[in-house]
Amino acid sequence: VHGSVSLDIVASARRNALVVPLVAHPTRREDPSAPARILVPVDFSPPSAAAVRWATRLLGPHGRLQLVHVIVPHMPVIAELRVYTPLPASSPEERARERAELERKLRGLVDEAALARGIEVEVELCEGFDPAPQIAGAARRLRSELICMPTHGRRGLTRALLGSVAQGVVRAARVPVLVVPPDEKRG
Repeated sequence: VHGSVSLDIVASARRNALVVPLVAHPTRREDPSAPARILVPVDFSPPSAAAVRWATRLLGPHGRLQLVHVIVPHMPVIAELRVYTPLPASSPEERARERAELERKLRGLVDEAALARGIEVEVELCEGFDPAPQIAGAARRLRSELICMPTHGRRGLTRALLGSVAQGVVRAARVPVLVVPPDEKRG
């Protein structure tokens, strides 16, 4: 019956929106000015690269940038004559190669200036069909102090059909979430 004002703002904001949960975090530091651990969910889109840049600017020297990518489980099937036949799963070696490549790509998103400031990069690959709980769970496991994440700026029917990962994370997170909207120039 009662909507969420913060979720409405996240959905319509053209600027970054910081949403702070009502639940107090037990390991919260007294000085929130420079978080030591910022989690950034990355889907390798331009908006997620922008969120990585924002997070590196917010981190103090020797902070920890936690890059998380959610892998949607692959369910290969062949649809022939209305019968679905599962294809063989990837071998453990193929999966290990794919994971190593994803980790390399995640680390490649961090610029040299951030590394020169002593920022540590931590990468985590999660697996699940719904990214929002995976991201919120990673923030708890990694003891993140802030989640800095992109939004793709979907509106109307597209948003209704595809949903909003950012809104799901805002609902599930126990730490503040900085939502970075897409660059208006890129659309």
